[in-house]
Amino acid sequence: MLAPERVVIVLVEPQDAVNVGAVLRVMLNFGLRQLRVVNPAAAALDPARLDDLAHRSQAIIAGLQVTSTLDEALADATYVVGATARPREEAPAAHTPRELAPIWVAQMQAGRLALVFGPESSGLTNAALDRCHVRLTIPTTPDYRSLNLAQAVLIVCYELWLAADDPAPTPTLTRPADAAALVTMFTDWQQALTAIGFLKPGQAPVMMRRLRDLVQRAAPSAAEARLLHAIAREMLKFARRLT
Repeated sequence: MLAPERVVIVLVEPQDAVNVGAVLRVMLNFGLRQLRVVNPAAAALDPARLDDLAHRSQAIIAGLQVTSTLDEALADATYVVGATARPREEAPAAHTPRELAPIWVAQMQAGRLALVFGPESSGLTNAALDRCHVRLTIPTTPDYRSLNLAQAVLIVCYELWLAADDPAPTPTLTRPADAAALVTMFTDWQQALTAIGFLKPGQAPVMMRRLRDLVQRAAPSAAEARLLHAIAREMLKFARRLT
């Protein structure tokens, strides 16, 4: 069953009100109500244009949250999905929306699912994708991979809608760690691994990306994330006592 109160669409740096308006229409089509926008262009959220482009979307517009950073938009999310058309080195292969949708349905029973889409011209950066538990790619011809922002949101929401019609999965008994907790945890892990000499100069971005991918694929519970965080803090304390 779809739980719209546990699904949030996140648009990173949208540039055009036409695209945002089309996303609002998609959300109305599939019963979604939570939209967060990160650092939008001034013209992207013109209320009059948005209302013209997406009739009856006033409730979504009224509840729309604007943040200056992606971390703010994802702070309470427990499972984050990033859409990208670009292959990325040092990262697991991306999956299709159809493959991932049943997982999304299970995840939103336990916490908040965030579906993240990048700027129209360039898509999500590597730094933004590092914040995601999993990456999705919508299959298209290799000769023309790029989709319009609203088209991408439409396909993803459609697959989520279909998957939500299947029998509800057994909800997990443990609450997943939210994105804010993971960001703090990884910051301390990077400091600890640097302090003990594991991270060599110039290696930190690649090695931390591998560590983030490993941990986020496991989707740790809040308690498990606290344990990992405590280990990192103790490592850092020990290293500082030696200096």
